[in-house]
Amino acid sequence: MRRCTMLPIAMVIAVLLASAIGLTVAVSAPIQLGEGVHLVGDGDLFQSMSPGVDAKVERPQKLDPLRPIIAPSFPWEGTMHMYGSVVQVSPTDLRVYYACNVSARRRFANSTDGGSAACVATSADGGDTWVKPLTQSMWPYRNYSKTNMVFGTDDGWFDSMLLLPDGMVAVGIPPGSRFLMAFDNSHTDPVKRALQLAVSPDGYAFTTLDPPPPLGGSFADTSVSLAFDPYTRDFIAFGREDGAPDQHPGFRCGDFGGTTPTNYNMKSVRAVKRAVSPSDAATGEPSLTNFSANKSLPLAFAFDRLDPQCLDVYNSAAVVVAPHGGTSAYERAYLAFPSTYLHYGEEENNGVVDVRFAFSRDGVQFRYVGGDRRAYVPRGFGAGQSLASEGLQPSLFDQPDDGVPARWDSGLTYMYRGIVNHPASGTQTMFYFGQQGSHGHQEATTRGQFGIGRVSMIKDRWIGLGADALTPILSPSNDTNGTAAALSLTTLPVALPRCANASAQLQMWINAEVGVGGNLTVALIGGAATALPGFDHSDCIGIVGNRLAAPVRFRRAGAVGNRTGDLGPPARGTPQVLIDLRLQPPVRIFAWKFSCA
Repeated sequence: MRRCTMLPIAMVIAVLLASAIGLTVAVSAPIQLGEGVHLVGDGDLFQSMSPGVDAKVERPQKLDPLRPIIAPSFPWEGTMHMYGSVVQVSPTDLRVYYACNVSARRRFANSTDGGSAACVATSADGGDTWVKPLTQSMWPYRNYSKTNMVFGTDDGWFDSMLLLPDGMVAVGIPPGSRFLMAFDNSHTDPVKRALQLAVSPDGYAFTTLDPPPPLGGSFADTSVSLAFDPYTRDFIAFGREDGAPDQHPGFRCGDFGGTTPTNYNMKSVRAVKRAVSPSDAATGEPSLTNFSANKSLPLAFAFDRLDPQCLDVYNSAAVVVAPHGGTSAYERAYLAFPSTYLHYGEEENNGVVDVRFAFSRDGVQFRYVGGDRRAYVPRGFGAGQSLASEGLQPSLFDQPDDGVPARWDSGLTYMYRGIVNHPASGTQTMFYFGQQGSHGHQEATTRGQFGIGRVSMIKDRWIGLGADALTPILSPSNDTNGTAAALSLTTLPVALPRCANASAQLQMWINAEVGVGGNLTVALIGGAATALPGFDHSDCIGIVGNRLAAPVRFRRAGAVGNRTGDLGPPARGTPQVLIDLRLQPPVRIFAWKFSCA
């Protein structure tokens, strides 16, 4: 069983200070790099960065701004809901699982929230066209014997879906299971919504796992996000914390903006907490049965004093990125898309919801990148419906915005779990739920004004490290003469991957955007704080252009084309190096990877 090695706190502080002022700090144990993709993150892999270098969140582009790609079309979809996941089973089998039939399945008089079902839509072309497979199942609807409902919770909610690695053997999971579902059922706890799990070999017929994880009431309220960490081999569940500390004591939600009539003192706010089921101590196999019964679970994400009172960190939608199996701690990263919900009037549980972006290398503590709290997926143009009853700018709601009708997702956005890769185009897509109605008025939203949309981004471009502006070098005549100061980023000490075949070449590839006039070079710094012979910046052939995987090449007499990208000799002969990146802006670096060939 592999575990992430944590740096001592004094070392962490030293590295952070060095990063702030541009100094170099020696770390005794090098970080072992793997052959896979390493996201640069928010700078946690670097011990020094020049002033002027920053981390910036790369935002996606909406693909369906005018209408949702998946919209309600059957009676049981009259109330779709915010919870959902996208699962890429194969290049020709893409599925979106989403909560549906929210109000119609309310079977019990003492229901706390009403039940929901899990519906599925499928795409064979990567997400451009969708069908809703109608199957004869145990979930009919009125006079419909066939529906696209694959699971029902009677008196709870479908939360999220996780695709398990093919062939996974795990304690507590029946052999052959590929789909792991999180849901809740109020009958588990008559007052709260506790987490339950179900599995399926095909994603259509599910079996509930008993007993449920002992995580306590309300953990599954507001959509649990499941993850499997291939590095630690742990299962993680991100759920709800109702008792996060109130950062603004004495403030009343009704005072927000001075316009709402509510006189509600919000004593606590909702946050995201993290539960872990470690791998089996005896066999090392992943286990779904080791979730702790300790209700004092650590917070992974919460609002702080920079956020206004009456704001919930409502859901994490966390995912793990480990494209090549996570053989190194820096080959994986946790990306969170927390839904932040600002309450305008507690008597109707009403307000607007945005999606933000947060980063964590290990999934324990998430942080905003450079303090950036802008919406990762902004709500559409226009003012969301139904907030006029709260006394908030009633003349604007349900009205065109500068003559433009309100978009279908103008009231609320909520990210679905999962990432879809498109290798042929070098892009990735994610899915989100949107509606014109505000949070307190989902069921009041009429059909056609809510649904599921997509956003697209370039592969692995979550966070970019670099600089967009030039820092001039002034000559005596105060003329830059076409030159600008180069900036640098230097990693912590790392051990390069070693190819299993000693005769293979170790190659490095960089995902970067280098604008016109910019340049990027790489050097390997050895133990004497000098570049290894033949691997200095002056030897490196500069990288220019917008590149998904630009090869790092060095001038070498006698090599093919008088250049080489083989990093095998320093990998085999040097226990640790510093990778030094020299940037001539405008440059943004997003990731790199190694490969043996």
